[in-house]
Amino acid sequence: MVFLWLVLLQIALFAALVFFLRVILSKNVSSATEHLHTLNQDYTQKLEEARKHQAEADKYYDETLLKAKIDAEKTKMQILKDTQETQQAAVNESRKQSADILEQANRARDAMMKDVESRIEAGAVEKAGELMQTVLPEAVGQVLHGHWVKELLASGLEGLTRLNVPETLEEAQVTSAYELKKNEKAELESKLREKLKRSLRVVETTDPSLLAGFRIALGGILIDGSLRFQIKEAVHRAQQSV
Repeated sequence: MVFLWLVLLQIALFAALVFFLRVILSKNVSSATEHLHTLNQDYTQKLEEARKHQAEADKYYDETLLKAKIDAEKTKMQILKDTQETQQAAVNESRKQSADILEQANRARDAMMKDVESRIEAGAVEKAGELMQTVLPEAVGQVLHGHWVKELLASGLEGLTRLNVPETLEEAQVTSAYELKKNEKAELESKLREKLKRSLRVVETTDPSLLAGFRIALGGILIDGSLRFQIKEAVHRAQQSV
């Protein structure tokens, strides 16, 4: 009987022990599970934060890369623009220098042509004068001179009234192809007095190269009525027409 009670007591103790162990294990498991759940939440939160940071980092990287590409493209375009402007400026400067050189060449050519024409004209007049002096007898030259002077005295001095002759001028320098006759000189003095409204002393010299006629110097004013001057004008007009 005692043995039976002992067995029952042991069974009861074992059951109580199992019950207490189950309670303790249940509490430990619950505690461990709760702790694991907390850890899992922390991990999940940190993982979300990490993903968020990663997304922000990726976005910043993409924005930085895009900005760098845009800046590089702008820099490239600016370099190309500056290069084109520099090239265009160099081309414009070259064109301007070429135009200046061409203009200088044209001016030099024109100056040379004028010099050549002037030399030709002077040579032609000189040769014409020499030819007339050589070919025409002196008597014929004097007759031609007389007719030329007559025409000049009749209508060749009309422009004197429009000249601004200095008030201080006292004499007229007259250069004639042949010496003027007394009546010719007197008529010339009369014409000068009539046109200029005052008397001037006529100082005469001769220059056969004038061929015929005369020229008058009134201070800095020169009136050329010689045949040589008319030949020069005719040569000049002929060159212009050509």
